[in-house]
Amino acid sequence: MKILFLLNIKRRKFDPNNDQVFQSKLDDLFNYAKIKHDVDLYISFIESYNRQQQLFSEAFYQKDSSWKIEKLLRPDVVYDQTSYFLEESLLEVRKEIATIFPLLNPLELSRILTDKWETFLALPSFHPKTILFQEGDSLQKLDEIHSPLVIIKPRDGLGGNGIVVSSKKDFRPIKEPFIVQELIETNHGIPGIVRGRHDLRVLMDNKTPFYSFVRSPLEGDYIANIKRGGNLNVIPIEKIPQSALVLVEHISDVLSRFPKKLYAIDLMFDEAQRPWIVECNSRPGLILHKNELPYREYFYTHIIQFLTNSI
Repeated sequence: MKILFLLNIKRRKFDPNNDQVFQSKLDDLFNYAKIKHDVDLYISFIESYNRQQQLFSEAFYQKDSSWKIEKLLRPDVVYDQTSYFLEESLLEVRKEIATIFPLLNPLELSRILTDKWETFLALPSFHPKTILFQEGDSLQKLDEIHSPLVIIKPRDGLGGNGIVVSSKKDFRPIKEPFIVQELIETNHGIPGIVRGRHDLRVLMDNKTPFYSFVRSPLEGDYIANIKRGGNLNVIPIEKIPQSALVLVEHISDVLSRFPKKLYAIDLMFDEAQRPWIVECNSRPGLILHKNELPYREYFYTHIIQFLTNSI
């Protein structure tokens, strides 16, 4: 079986043999898929799709500890790691790819889970107060939020990029469109799991939570993403609070019209231990943090089985 990972970068910027960090972190996944599951993994790009031949003109794979190129690849399934927000020409090509190959996740689901405003509209009762700012909107809209601090987020973003915490009086707009949310203070932690500010990620295989970790931000910060200096610890599913599992089940019910999906839900807990959605993610990362390495066999097995069972 051939599974292709469609990456969220430009082909001309990709040179894995000269990127030791990239190579070392994906070696495990690619080798494990081949050795343990007899599955061939490939990497390619929307620009590499040949619309006339309905295949990928080139794709990267691993052999003998280096990356090789296979020409004219026709994969069995495509795992989409691209941003939902692309330039128009690439959007059209991706739509076509979705009609030719099994594409995970479905594009409509990716739209809902990638666009933070669309996520809010689909799941409003599980979010803190959220408002949308578009070009020309008055700052008076901030009056709809009653917390002294707000969190400002781009509609599309990963890794905590572009997220700003601000007082309302010091509010400075970022590039539109963006959302502004009431800031939920999480410094009371999650009993038995984490002290202080946090977010809890739950990975979902269709309706089933199968993997979870908690992240903690740097001292004095609010954003727990690893790229912003946060720390991470894996949490067994059985330790997740029941209130979070109930919320996850509600979210799964809302998304039940999408039968095949792999996604992540990031949660936070307020002083009363009520869980709230931080955000959802239709393309959770596959490169593991050092604290996740003891769980990599379980994690990789689940990802590969999900993809192979999706045809």
